[in-house]
Amino acid sequence: MIKSLLIGIISLLSFTNGRYFATNNYLEENTLYQFNHDIFTSSNPYQEPYYLNEEQYQYQHLDLGDSWSTSLGEGVKIAIIDTGIRYDHHDFYDEDGCSIISEDSASIMRVVSPSGGTHIEIKTVKEEGYKILMEDTTNSSNNHATAVTGTIASAINNKLGVGLAPKAEIINIKLGDLQNLELYAALEYAQSLDVDIINMSFALYESDYPGIAKSLKPYIDACYNQGITMVASSGNDQTYLPSYPAAYDNVIAVGALKDNSSNEIAEYSNFSYNDIVAPGTVYVPWIDYGSAYTLDDYHYLSGTSFAAPLTSAALALYKAKYPHATCDQMKEALLNSAIDLGLEGYDYDFGYGRLSVANLLNYPPLESVSYYDEIKIPLSVKTYQIVLETNPSDILLKNITFTSTNEMVASVNNQGLLSLKALGKTTINYQSNVNSNIFGSFTLEVIDENINLDLNNTKTNYTFGEIISPIDIKFLDDYLPSDLTIKGDTKSLGEYAIKIVIAGYEIPLNIKVTNLNAEITNFTPIEQAEAYYEYFMKYSGEECQNHYDNFSNQVWEELNAEYDYMLSKSKEELLSLENFEELNQRYMLIVNKYNFNGFIEDINNQNLLKPLDNNSKGILLITIVLLGVILVFLIGLLYIIFKTKKPKNSK
Repeated sequence: MIKSLLIGIISLLSFTNGRYFATNNYLEENTLYQFNHDIFTSSNPYQEPYYLNEEQYQYQHLDLGDSWSTSLGEGVKIAIIDTGIRYDHHDFYDEDGCSIISEDSASIMRVVSPSGGTHIEIKTVKEEGYKILMEDTTNSSNNHATAVTGTIASAINNKLGVGLAPKAEIINIKLGDLQNLELYAALEYAQSLDVDIINMSFALYESDYPGIAKSLKPYIDACYNQGITMVASSGNDQTYLPSYPAAYDNVIAVGALKDNSSNEIAEYSNFSYNDIVAPGTVYVPWIDYGSAYTLDDYHYLSGTSFAAPLTSAALALYKAKYPHATCDQMKEALLNSAIDLGLEGYDYDFGYGRLSVANLLNYPPLESVSYYDEIKIPLSVKTYQIVLETNPSDILLKNITFTSTNEMVASVNNQGLLSLKALGKTTINYQSNVNSNIFGSFTLEVIDENINLDLNNTKTNYTFGEIISPIDIKFLDDYLPSDLTIKGDTKSLGEYAIKIVIAGYEIPLNIKVTNLNAEITNFTPIEQAEAYYEYFMKYSGEECQNHYDNFSNQVWEELNAEYDYMLSKSKEELLSLENFEELNQRYMLIVNKYNFNGFIEDINNQNLLKPLDNNSKGILLITIVLLGVILVFLIGLLYIIFKTKKPKNSK
């Protein structure tokens, strides 16, 4: 066994390529603080100085927004398997001066007995005190866990910075040496504490740890089976070679984004098995042992070692908001809510995309995905889009693989688009790429028939202004349409035809629309008055005259009911319009002074109120002018005739 301090491995992985900034332009000495624990007074993470002044620019690339107003990680246990830690750093005490590090934290060490045997020794803070978490006060091997812990949970104390999940319960598990036995024991210890999340910011390769891929797997699987979400850094060696534990299916592998970037992969980050990426550069607690140091020290550090704890912290916020979410549901939400980068969908560099905290917290745990057991689609449709139903509904569902068992009948791509090729049956399977519990299948039959409506189950009666929803339309032969559109609406009264448009077909559908019980939010009063007038005209004839006596009693009663309901809903609003007097006469006829019977009586007596519209006014004016011209002409003509008539000569 090769003996090496854990920090020796992890620090090398985390800070190669000059990732550790010994001096940094972003950090000014006058921003460091010395303070006593008893002055911590604030409980607002947005007011922490380094966050407020944007030194912690990692938060600018996480879509944090107001996520802290939703969750701070309360009640979530995070185990951090790492190196020693400066537990006395000032940002590991909350506003009340209490340590944020749990007394369940422990040191795990392989001990060689005098007889040559070995055993694992576990010492807890509860039993031995916090000193067991630190190598010694001059040992830089304390720094890695200091930075990782600070990334997750730097306290809200109105001083320095803040971690992404500052109210999570932090359990530091310090390994004395990166031996297999110690790592196995650490995972088992985390299990015994029933933690929610385990963060592992280290990367182990088969070349350095022969057999690690197989030997560690049972312990990882045991944690997964207990419902623990595990997160690991993918490594900083710019390689496609798998590192463990990140490469396990049951562990979320996190790659790093470039310094102060939201969309560029860091040059050092491993690739080929990343599930997600997060900012790799953070501004967090750190002790500079190379010079005079204080317990307020903060530095800019880079590596996948810090992308992983940002992801663990985001999942802690999620678990606090959705405490019943399983590890599969958490992974589903994390990857489906990520901001897609690089090639569309999954790719080697970015995995499923960049961590988005706001998106994650707005993605409720996915309970199930379902579809019909069997569907029939006419061959003439050619293509058909599968839309899986989710519970809860309206969840963005990505990362699903579709397959067809008979591609001679129909093939399907990973967006769920079917291509119909021949008559026959095939089974379509669907499976989530990130949640093994999300899967299913259905039978597809391609048939040689036209598309026919199921009129017994299709909705045909609507109220005025009501939306015609695609779910109102049903088809025979269990046909399930995709991309269905509707030509027509319910802004007319009476019976008339609309068209259902699907796959190039226009299918007529007769509907009946009444304003009885119509929701006034679905139309304007003018729209309803206009619709009623047009409806009346269909039965009564031009300008409401001479034809009403031909109505049947049924039509008469229907018109009466429609009018009275429209009047009760629309009259006052119509009368309140500033330009009411200029409205078309049909509105005046309906709402100015009539009830239904009075309306009919005035029609019968041809005693209609007909204010002129603009066209009528123009015609009248022209008519008056023409009549005036004709009158003047006639008067002039008469004058000429009488003036030119000569009297008879007298004898």
